[in-house]
Amino acid sequence: AAEVNADADSAPSVSTWQHLLRVVNNLAVMLKVSGRAEDAEALQRWELGACEARLGLEHPETLTSVANLALLMDSLGHLDEAEALHRRAVAGREARVRAHTS
Repeated sequence: AAEVNADADSAPSVSTWQHLLRVVNNLAVMLKVSGRAEDAEALQRWELGACEARLGLEHPETLTSVANLALLMDSLGHLDEAEALHRRAVAGREARVRAHTS
């Protein structure tokens, strides 16, 4: 069900941001598949920045966004950046696993 915000002047909730960011990612994926990788890259970078700002650097959605950008950079042949992003995503996920298994 859609979330209704009774106070139009209040900031969107975290779940509203998460939904928006997922939709932006879906659009980026569609653009990449359509051969518009540069447009996809711009959207995925925007999405990652928004995730970091709204959800935090270690939030699972942010780490997914990091991994998605890594895959795109890999497909574009930007292998050094792709590797760094993949390593960041793995480190973040490992930290979450350790935090929940300690």
